[in-house]
Amino acid sequence: MSQSKHKTLIRVLLWWVALLSVCQAALLVLFFTKGHFGKNGDAQERSVDTQFGSNPSSENPSSQDKAKMLTFEATGVQANNTITWYASNPNYGPVDDGDSGDLIVQKDGQFFVCLRVTLKNSTCRSQDTCPQIEVTLKEVTGKHEDILTGWINNKTLSTGLLCKMKKLLKDNKLRVEIKPPNREKVHLNKNQSHCSLDIFYMPN
Repeated sequence: MSQSKHKTLIRVLLWWVALLSVCQAALLVLFFTKGHFGKNGDAQERSVDTQFGSNPSSENPSSQDKAKMLTFEATGVQANNTITWYASNPNYGPVDDGDSGDLIVQKDGQFFVCLRVTLKNSTCRSQDTCPQIEVTLKEVTGKHEDILTGWINNKTLSTGLLCKMKKLLKDNKLRVEIKPPNREKVHLNKNQSHCSLDIFYMPN
């Protein structure tokens, strides 16, 4: 092969390599840029939900669950020493107040529960009686375990603020029991700032 033909072949190969490099760079830029170009030359962005034909509002309504704060106020104490509650902000939330005094969980999730129980002065006959009054928030379905436990303080006649994070499932039932010694009659201070059950719901 003559020297002139050899140089010509080298030039053709160099031009071919350069052309391939430019094409490869252009393809990489198009691949990593956001969206794609339509027929009119405008960039069109595709969402993942649209691409796969999913509609979160219709097919997966639980994905739109939001964190919610619920407040329950005490209405009294039943004969079985169960405190009854009613929702001060009823809106068919993740926890509902049942007729039996139990609270019924409506949705799976993480629940931050805060309980405060305060008694009236007429409850304790002596200073030695109040500290023996136990207050328990328990799960009466599922694991059947105590979630919060506290005792009435002598001076404040209150349990103070008892809080805990707990994972609960739908249809779990919660119950607040108060256990005075010798089955004494207890009288609640029903003021919301003294006796309340606050539940902060966070979806899974």
